[in-house]
Amino acid sequence: MFYRNPAMHRRRNYLVKHCGLAAVLSLSLSLYNCATVSAQTLTYKTSWFGNSGGTEANHIMQSVDSFFVSNDGKLYGATYFEEGGSNVLVFSQTDGSILCRPYESGTGSWGKQSQGVATGDGTYVYQAMSQDGGYDGSVANGSGGVRYPATGSKWQVIRRYKLSDGYGASFTGGNGSDGSYLVVATGSTAKAVVGLAVSNGEIYAADSQTNTIRVYNATTMSATPVRSWAVTDPGKIQVDSAGFIWMLQPTNKKLVRYSNTGVLQSQSVTFAAAVVPLGFGIDTTQNRILVANDGVDQNILIYNNILTSPGANGTFGTTGGIYFGTGAQIGLVGPRLFNGPVGVGADSSGNIYVACDASGSGGGTVIEKYDSLGNLVWNKIGLEFVDGGDTAPSSETDVYTKEEHFVMDYIQTAAGTEATYKGYTLNRFKYPNDPRLHDTNQHHASPMIREMDSKRFLFISNMYGDPPSIYRFNSATDGETAIPSVYFGSTGGWSDWMPTRPASGDWNWRDLNGNGNFDSNEFTQPSAPFTFGKWSVDTRGDIWVTSNDTVKTISKIPYGGLDSVGNPIYDYSARVST
Repeated sequence: MFYRNPAMHRRRNYLVKHCGLAAVLSLSLSLYNCATVSAQTLTYKTSWFGNSGGTEANHIMQSVDSFFVSNDGKLYGATYFEEGGSNVLVFSQTDGSILCRPYESGTGSWGKQSQGVATGDGTYVYQAMSQDGGYDGSVANGSGGVRYPATGSKWQVIRRYKLSDGYGASFTGGNGSDGSYLVVATGSTAKAVVGLAVSNGEIYAADSQTNTIRVYNATTMSATPVRSWAVTDPGKIQVDSAGFIWMLQPTNKKLVRYSNTGVLQSQSVTFAAAVVPLGFGIDTTQNRILVANDGVDQNILIYNNILTSPGANGTFGTTGGIYFGTGAQIGLVGPRLFNGPVGVGADSSGNIYVACDASGSGGGTVIEKYDSLGNLVWNKIGLEFVDGGDTAPSSETDVYTKEEHFVMDYIQTAAGTEATYKGYTLNRFKYPNDPRLHDTNQHHASPMIREMDSKRFLFISNMYGDPPSIYRFNSATDGETAIPSVYFGSTGGWSDWMPTRPASGDWNWRDLNGNGNFDSNEFTQPSAPFTFGKWSVDTRGDIWVTSNDTVKTISKIPYGGLDSVGNPIYDYSARVST
C-alpha cells in the first residue's frame, strides 16, 4: 500500500532517502519512527497496485494454470496455488467482473489442494482438487459419504460448486466436508485430474494416474463412470461443436480428437518443436482451435476446419509478445503483447480471450478480452505474490517490484487506479539463467532500486533477507529488462541450480562480458566465508550484512564503482565490520 497526498511528495522524498522503503509503504508509521521528522497530524489514504481487485471478493488470482471460455458468457480460470483464496474464479465476458469465487477452493485449507483445472456448465463450477487425510476418515457428512480420507491417504476429486453463490453443491453419496466431492482416485500418492470438460450433462475427466478419460453423470455425480477409455499423455480437454473431445498431449505436443465414446479420430494437430502449447480453446461458432503458445513467439496459433481436416490459419498477437521489437520497446506492456500465454478461447461474436501467466517467482496473471478486430476491450491483472515495491530515487512515479515496472499517478482519487503497468523486467528467453527463474523457493521478494553513478540498479533479496541478486538496466539494448549483473552465492545452498558455480565454498559473480550469463571465469571466492546473515543496501549502494556466527558483527561491503560493462563492483575482502 502507499499514500496518495500530493502535498506530501516533498516529505516523501525525504523519507525514502532517510527512512527506507517502509516510508513508501506506510507513511503514517514512518513519520513516527523517523526521529528527524516532527510529529504532526496527517491526512492520508491507502491504496494498492499490481492487482485489479483490492478486496477479498474481487482479488484476482496470482497465477492461472487453466482457462475455459464458455458459450454462455463466462470465463473459468483456475490455479494450483493462491494464498488469497482465489484458486478458481468465474469472470463475466462482458466486463471481466467476478461472477463466482468458489469457497475454500484449496490452498492447503483443511487438507484441500487445488489441481489447477476448472470448468462449468452455467449452473455449476467443477474443479479438480485433492484432499489429504489426517482426520477421522469414518465420520459421515450427511450426504451419504464421509468427510475426509483416512490418515495417510489422499483423494483426487472433482468438486462441484453452485455458480450462484460459490458454495459446494452436495449430492447423494458425495464425500468431503459438505458432500460436494466426487472421488476419482485414492491412495497416498494419487495423481491429479489434468483435464475437465462438461457437455450434454456429462463430465469428462482426463486422469493422469491411469492414463484414462472417464465420463461421469453430471446430475447424479455417481463415482461409477458412465464409460471410460485409455489415452496416451493425457492433458487438458475441450468439446467441439459436434460433441467430440479434443485432448492436448503436453509431452507429445499434439492435439488429438475422440468421439464421446472414446474412438480416436483422424483429425489431429501436431505442433512444431518451437511451439510450447500450454492450453487451447475451441471456437464452436467458427469451428476452429486457438492454441496458447508459450514458445518464443508468445502468441496464439489458429487452426480451422477442425471437424474435417484441421489446418493452420494464422496467428493472433504480435510475434515475440512482450519481447517484440528492439531497444526501448523490449518488455513494454501493451495490447496483443502476450507474456506467457496459458489459455485462450473465443465467443460467438468473435471476441478472443487470452490468459497469460509469466512469472519467475510468483504472480503473473493477465486476462484480456479482444474484440473481433483485435482491439483490447478490458484486462485484469494479478501480478504480485511475496513481493514489494520501491520507487526510483530520481523518479518517484517509477515503482519496481521483483519483476514489474509501474508508473504511478498519485493524483488519481479512486483507490487502486494510480498505477499503470508499464514494463516486465524478466527476459527468460535472452537470460535463461536469471536467478528469478531458478531461486523460486526463496521467493525473490524484497526489491530495492538504487542509483549509483547516474545508473539505475535493481537489488532483490528474498523474504528471508538473504544476499541480493543485482540487476542493471540498459534501455538501448534491452528496454525494460533487468539484466543479471552481480550475484552472491554459496555452494550447498540456494545457488545449486547453477551448473557453472565453484565446486565448494562461498563466492560472488560479476557479469564481466555483459552477456547476463554465469560464465565459469566470472566467479571469485573471498578469503573468508560470507557471514550470510541479513542483507540490505543503502542509498549509496553500499551493502550491509549482519553475521550469523557467534561474533555478531555488522559489516559493510562498499560500492566500488562501475566496471567497463556497467556492473557495480563489490569486493567482499574490502568489507568493514563493527
